[in-house]
Amino acid sequence: MMPKFVRDSLELKPMLKLKQADVVPTSICNMRCKHCFIGDIPQEELTYDEVKQVYEILKENGITRVNIWGGEITIRPDFYQLIETALLNFDSVSIQTNGTIETMLPFMLKSSKPEIRELYRNLGIHVSIEGSPEDDAEIRGKFHLRRVFNSLPLLAEAYGTNVSIRTTIFKNNKLSWAIELALKLGVKWIGIRFKELGRGSQLKDLIPDEERLAKVYYNIKELRKEYNEPIDRIMVDDSPFYIYDDYYYQKYYEYFARRGYICPWGRRILVNQRGDVYPCPYTMNDKYYLGNIFNDEFDKILKNYNKLLKWRIELMRDEKYIDKCRICPLRRYCGGGCTIYADINPKGYLGDPYCPIPILLKK
Repeated sequence: MMPKFVRDSLELKPMLKLKQADVVPTSICNMRCKHCFIGDIPQEELTYDEVKQVYEILKENGITRVNIWGGEITIRPDFYQLIETALLNFDSVSIQTNGTIETMLPFMLKSSKPEIRELYRNLGIHVSIEGSPEDDAEIRGKFHLRRVFNSLPLLAEAYGTNVSIRTTIFKNNKLSWAIELALKLGVKWIGIRFKELGRGSQLKDLIPDEERLAKVYYNIKELRKEYNEPIDRIMVDDSPFYIYDDYYYQKYYEYFARRGYICPWGRRILVNQRGDVYPCPYTMNDKYYLGNIFNDEFDKILKNYNKLLKWRIELMRDEKYIDKCRICPLRRYCGGGCTIYADINPKGYLGDPYCPIPILLKK
């Protein structure tokens, strides 16, 4: 049943309210994972002073949460300095890492300043493991998991649920192995759906279909009941999951209904290793370029962002959805889901070709 107060698509207006930023100071990585959505790009880095300038601009413009990654952010010699500066400037700071750098011990022990050690307790740490040892070896290399275990138990002991194991959802990888590991270590587990971009564009056979995603969504809900875990301890970071999951549906119901779409566009922004700005990690190409944080006024970047949001709204007004979305009763609530699928679908229509919601509604 359609939420009664969802506005008609003709009334939709772009909503730009930035709170979160992805900061990517480096494209240099010590691994070459098969599914990397960034792919093979020039190896470049921002200097520490440039990163500090990025932080300052973001803070001045209302950003309160930053997620820092690469490449592999932990291989930078100034890694701790980058993190400490972020912790001093933002309410929420997290990093994403492949977890292979053995010097990545509990970060609070690296600082001699008590106030900095205390700040480190709030740091979010996302470590990638792609399912079972066999799955992980296939995607990230046979020695990846062994190297991760040099630091992961220490991180888990020091940070608890501030640490999460992030697992890409492929067509057949064993998510249960990674989930059980997270529960055993006392950390979170987050499922991240595979998107066939960058180097991953060559892995069409690993795309999770509707049936696979429907089973994952259902199983995650059942696991929460079985283990009686806090809501955010086991979750899937995916737009359709936020509609399906009871907790997230209730939490964001009015917000997404008011916006008219569930895609995070308008709430987040990304700054890459050249200072180029994009709406999200999956849009780093000329079509979605918003400007350069060093060369353009931030107001100009916001104006360009609003143009993209208006383009998205126009697609919704014109009913430019793929067929399965056009007949879905939740279409005006989710607005076609992740916008990047408009690039993947024919004619740039909105809609997620592998969205499991229709299957879940039937069952």
